[in-house]
Amino acid sequence: MVEEWSPEPLVAPPTELEIFEEERRPIVAGPTGPRVKLTSGKTVTNLASTNYYNLIANELIKERAVQILRSYGVGACGPPNFYGTQDVHMDTEKEIARFLGVEACIVYAQAFSTISSIIPAFSKRGDIIIADRAVNFAIQKGLQVNSAEPPPRTAIAYPPLTLT
Repeated sequence: MVEEWSPEPLVAPPTELEIFEEERRPIVAGPTGPRVKLTSGKTVTNLASTNYYNLIANELIKERAVQILRSYGVGACGPPNFYGTQDVHMDTEKEIARFLGVEACIVYAQAFSTISSIIPAFSKRGDIIIADRAVNFAIQKGLQVNSAEPPPRTAIAYPPLTLT
């Protein structure tokens, strides 16, 4: 049976229009930057890059990046208290707290982990959380994983609230 089986294609063959468009699609040749060279030889302004100031080509920045990688590796990949506190985390938190005029602060590595852990961390028994049903996924997860006993009551607005 296996020898007789012939898999079906996952996608249809390209149309004439798709082939035409593919042949004319610009392809970057070499490093990206504010101005890039295409395989056609033409140099164009690159509006699809976040390398606005061409910092990738700055040798001083490259050298410093190598030094930092050798000292810290690729990073803790998460909040300091979960994956290991590094001096740069502590220094950054102290500087932000000083700037804001507060006792302390916590720096998270990404927005999702921030919001999905802040909601359960700061809500307590008897709290009422009012959330629009269209809140982003991180907020939904934060509401779901809330560990308060019993969990705070969550009011979900139907239809979604609109601000005018």
